[in-house]
Amino acid sequence: MESARLKAVKRRIATKTLQLLKRMSCELPIPPTSQERSTRLRVQLAGLIVLSILLFPGSFLAPSPRQLSSDAPQYESAEQCRRCHLARYNEWKGSMHSKSAPKTNPLFAKLYERAVLDTKGETKKYCIRCHAPVADLNGDTELIQPLTSEGVNCDVCHTISEMSIEPAYWPYVRDPGPLKRGPSDARKPKGHKTTKSGLFTSSRICLGCHGAVSDFEGRAGCSCLAICDTRSEWLESPYPDQESDCKSCHMKKGAKGKQRLHYFEGTQKGDLLKTAATLRIKTSDSAGNLDIFVEVENSGTGHLLPTGPPTRMVYLKVEARDESGKTLWSNFKDNPLAEDRYSVFMLTLADSAGKVPALPWAARKIAMDTRLEPMKKTGLFYRIPRAGVNKVAATLFYRLAPLPLLNELGITDRYYLEPKIMTQASRELAVPLVPDRFSPHEPAFPGGRKDKE
Repeated sequence: MESARLKAVKRRIATKTLQLLKRMSCELPIPPTSQERSTRLRVQLAGLIVLSILLFPGSFLAPSPRQLSSDAPQYESAEQCRRCHLARYNEWKGSMHSKSAPKTNPLFAKLYERAVLDTKGETKKYCIRCHAPVADLNGDTELIQPLTSEGVNCDVCHTISEMSIEPAYWPYVRDPGPLKRGPSDARKPKGHKTTKSGLFTSSRICLGCHGAVSDFEGRAGCSCLAICDTRSEWLESPYPDQESDCKSCHMKKGAKGKQRLHYFEGTQKGDLLKTAATLRIKTSDSAGNLDIFVEVENSGTGHLLPTGPPTRMVYLKVEARDESGKTLWSNFKDNPLAEDRYSVFMLTLADSAGKVPALPWAARKIAMDTRLEPMKKTGLFYRIPRAGVNKVAATLFYRLAPLPLLNELGITDRYYLEPKIMTQASRELAVPLVPDRFSPHEPAFPGGRKDKE
């Protein structure tokens, strides 16, 4: 709201401007020369512009969104849905679906900016088709409109009429409009029409984006490298045969057991990280040494662990402690990728020259894939001096990206810098022996991993 003082100032300026225009056009003592007419015309035009700004400030001062194509269907804002579906709106607002666009996701914003720069804009449409689907439809690739930055909003999903999960640029058939689709048509809302769609009772609605995202198809020398293939990981797991789909974990039912919650639980929301994996520790004495075997099992996810973008990583920290709790040894101190690569579970990509790690848009091949398969186990073995060790502890951590990459991108938000604890395990040993020249953080035997079925 404008203050009375500001309104009075605007009125005075408008009055003076009108008086000036009238005097210049109607009170000329002698016929003006051509130069005078030109000067007065410019002054009159300037006066009209000033007057227009005063009368219609929003038209000049507000940023102008990119004009939509006249024949392009238009999505509705989630704010429209909020009026009647407040609970679902609040769930979605706190989910990563509402924070998928560059303006709301600092990590993606930095990666998107780098990708666009490195590829001279070639990656724009390939990234935003899932991170900002509205822009993919209306052409707002500069992400100017507020609606575009809503990410994967209500209308994006609930106006999909059909799809194919075969590899395609965009597998969804979109039909924005007054007809909304969902798992049931029992409710009769006032603001729009509804119809039941089988897409919402299966995983197919999710797999168009959470499927095989290749490095931009169609360009010269494209390797069509699948870099976000959660779809294939799930299809090849035991879970489809158990009739366990995406919604079973990521869209649990509410307290009344009717509607699915729209938190879209995952690594950044909910408790799924805490139930994703299981750790088991076994130890044995061996000629003055302590043999440590840590078993890591992907016991709670229907896909590889971790899944999604190849920047994500899971890593294991193993520590040997004395009776007071002091750490005598650990498998790494600062950087697991550099100090104990066997403890890291992630997809590592390489560029055409074999350089690793390569960011997705530069990748041409998989250098290493140590991610954990669903319902499969792997083991890490360490041999360290036995002296003084009273307890062995293991912690499984999760990161959205390795710390060196976050630092390189200039990410300062602690949300991204601090790793998340997934699960922990420990094992108490017999009465400890007397320490003998034990050097912390320096394993007597390099770690190694043994895969098990």
